[in-house]
Amino acid sequence: MERLKQTHSVQIVWHSFELRPAGSPPISPEYMARIEAMRPQMEKMARDVYGVTIRSGKFGIDSRPA
Repeated sequence: MERLKQTHSVQIVWHSFELRPAGSPPISPEYMARIEAMRPQMEKMARDVYGVTIRSGKFGIDSRPA
């Protein structure tokens, strides 16, 4: 984003949003298995392409009460 601001006249405004808002239907076991199966590939791509190490916790934890 910083490089984009250097070359283009843009204003960056960040907005948060929930991927699975409260009240969303539960994730099916089949879809959860696909997510877990793709996690190593996603972590490798983040590391190799973007230099980012992802240290994610257990998937599906409801952090809203925090």
